[in-house]
Amino acid sequence: GTPFDASAVKSNLDRLADQKKGLKRNSLYNMIQSVAVIAPDQVEIHLNRSFGAFINTLAHPSAVMWSPAALNKYSSESELRLHPVGTG
Repeated sequence: GTPFDASAVKSNLDRLADQKKGLKRNSLYNMIQSVAVIAPDQVEIHLNRSFGAFINTLAHPSAVMWSPAALNKYSSESELRLHPVGTG
């Protein structure tokens, strides 16, 4: 029931970029400096360095887009894996 919109994308990319979370593939996203919602269906991603293959990183399986409600409800990766909620 949670919309998949720019805010959902921002929540997911912020989570992936947070190096303190210790996610298995965090290093793939350590170049994300910030993510801004610029329209309901658009985000702007600022990188801290040039990285031409970043679009490929967004296609990596670790870039799965979870429901923001699920991210709030299940704080650990193990809980998320047991309660998958995404866009289908």
